[in-house]
Amino acid sequence: MSKKNWIILGCTIAILVIGIMLYLNRAKVSEVQKSVIEGVKKFAADMTKPRGIRNNNPGNLRISNNAWKGKIPKDQNSDGSFEQFSEMKWGVRAMFVLIRNWINKGTATTLRAVVNRYAPANENNTERYIDFVSDRSGIKPDEILSADETTLKKLISAMIIKENGDGHVNDNHINEGWNLT
Repeated sequence: MSKKNWIILGCTIAILVIGIMLYLNRAKVSEVQKSVIEGVKKFAADMTKPRGIRNNNPGNLRISNNAWKGKIPKDQNSDGSFEQFSEMKWGVRAMFVLIRNWINKGTATTLRAVVNRYAPANENNTERYIDFVSDRSGIKPDEILSADETTLKKLISAMIIKENGDGHVNDNHINEGWNLT
């Protein structure tokens, strides 16, 4: 059984135990019990969200030595593989900074080059990723990218949807992330 399933099972058991205690004791729910129940409910609801959203890391950036603003320190990171940020705006900002740096340094200057570096073929169907981002953003795969606000917002927004699905990160998150760069 996966770690996620063990956690869900543990939460379910905790809720059942509290329910049985309440039934047997016919007691009112204490503040501590209410807190535990709410915490378990919140955790279970969060487990239905994509990993990048749970981590406030919509780009699914791998843990690195980068000193990203808003980054949860490695020793407090509960994911173990991907960066975690205190708020969504910091995860969005990290994507902007990373990709803008690639464009400005000339290490990835087209959508195709960005995606090949960002989502390598050994982990992703890179061609499908390129097609998706191109269709969603309106940026041609081999078009030379500018690191301006309009281009980067279109690119990052499309990549976030590819990474997490639609409806999790909105324009406010994108604008907040950009304004922090």
